[in-house]
Amino acid sequence: MIKSKKPDFESMEMIGNNELVVFGSGSKSPERDVFVHILLKDDLIIEKYNISGFYSNLKKLNIFHDSELNIEATAFRDKQIFLFNRKKNLVLTFNYLILLAYLKGEASFPIPYIQQFSLPKINGIEAGFSGATVLKNESKIIFTVSVENTNNAYKDGEILGSFIGMINITDNTVSPVINFCPIPNMEENLKVESVTVQEEVSIGKTKLILITDDDLGNSILLESILLW
Repeated sequence: MIKSKKPDFESMEMIGNNELVVFGSGSKSPERDVFVHILLKDDLIIEKYNISGFYSNLKKLNIFHDSELNIEATAFRDKQIFLFNRKKNLVLTFNYLILLAYLKGEASFPIPYIQQFSLPKINGIEAGFSGATVLKNESKIIFTVSVENTNNAYKDGEILGSFIGMINITDNTVSPVINFCPIPNMEENLKVESVTVQEEVSIGKTKLILITDDDLGNSILLESILLW
């Protein structure tokens, strides 16, 4: 698909066992102002919504006044949904059912709880959120961040590398403290775009699947083990 036309589905998350949500990044309006709600029951139900109003309301929040909207990842746990914005490295926390009702036009705009993070740098350029997922057996979010030499959320830039990290969830909100480590590059610098749990082996040991994107249409699947 032509880049200027694509909805830029950067974030997708399972809600329970039979519900799936997908958010467009919002980095270009209206093409990327899309929300897809999928019910995985006997009959597949797919609902698609234009959420320009939602993204417009987010941009009006004080913390976005000198920032850009670019939703790169989504995570869900204990009725809370977490949206990860790449610029400024923000995590926006909503009650999922209230947010869903708003996106369907059944409720007013819910003000999110927002936590901003400082992430590692490469060559003086700070990493930005790129992927996230939750653990089922522990109140933790596994996230990925990547570093690109670019000035905005829409244009690609030179790929410099990626990191993986962990955020604790306390009282249904993300902790302000994170832990992270670099993802080793192979023949070339890696931009890791997403992460999912393959197996929670034991407390402190999780098998993960990472997906990369080289901005040229090529991806690599990486299997890894995270220890903490």
